[in-house]
Amino acid sequence: LLEKVLSRQLESKDVQVRCTVAEALGQIGEAAVYHAPLLGQSLDDEDEHVRRAAGWALARMGPGGAEVLARSLHPDCRNYAKVSASEALATMGPLAAPHVAALMGLLQDPDALSKQATAKAISRLTLEIATDIAPFAPCLAMRLDDIDEITCSE
Repeated sequence: LLEKVLSRQLESKDVQVRCTVAEALGQIGEAAVYHAPLLGQSLDDEDEHVRRAAGWALARMGPGGAEVLARSLHPDCRNYAKVSASEALATMGPLAAPHVAALMGLLQDPDALSKQATAKAISRLTLEIATDIAPFAPCLAMRLDDIDEITCSE
């Protein structure tokens, strides 16, 4: 019952309410995975604090949360959602391994902030799950060179 009330509040007009609810669902963790799709919508919230809280909460929901985060990496998603999803996946260690290919694809995104967030996420994950992303290493090296050129020229 409590989780149902919390999920309705994610649609509140009050930013603080949305942020607090996302954090509460994250505290519940994997038991709140039922609400992951609604939290996924919060990755595109107009407020950065809500987006970050939603990403954090999804990361605490285990594989189900990771699936929702990965769906937000799709090229048709808004840049806010892609950045938030990349940042959250970076905190998930081995649970993010099945989604490294989706992160790699985002390195070709036209948005510089999405590329930067993705490069940071892949870099962080590389330290934690190196054996799982070894096949992507040559491609990653080339794409990170491109990221350096983009970020240095801006």
